Amino acid sequence: AQTLSCIKYLKAFDVPTIVVLNKMDKQGARPNKTRLQLIEAGLDLEREGTNQSQEAGTVPVVKISALQGAGIDELKELLLLVAEMRDIRADRTGPTEVTILESHIDKNKGIITTGIVRCGTLKPNQI
Repeated sequence: AQTLSCIKYLKAFDVPTIVVLNKMDKQGARPNKTRLQLIEAGLDLEREGTNQSQEAGTVPVVKISALQGAGIDELKELLLLVAEMRDIRADRTGPTEVTILESHIDKNKGIITTGIVRCGTLKPNQI
């Protein structure tokens, strides 16, 4: 339900989006199944491979392993590319506005929150 809510929000507000498939180091990882589910949920994912007969999607996808650090450089490059293409610039003035997408409690780390900083600057432990 959270993923569907996030997708609805991203589409409604034309939020620049990158899909990051994590844990690709795990045996049994099924990125193709996840891609299909996201497409069925309405995300227009870029296609894998070079099949020119398919229309290219608009949402880039990167596979990573945060544990092993695999794909992180590609993710950083993709973030910079999307920011440049969409001319995304930070507005660091005024009060901080954050839209919270999801949150949960981790027994070791405490409250973990995922959000989008709309304006201002968010500092660690500010919220």
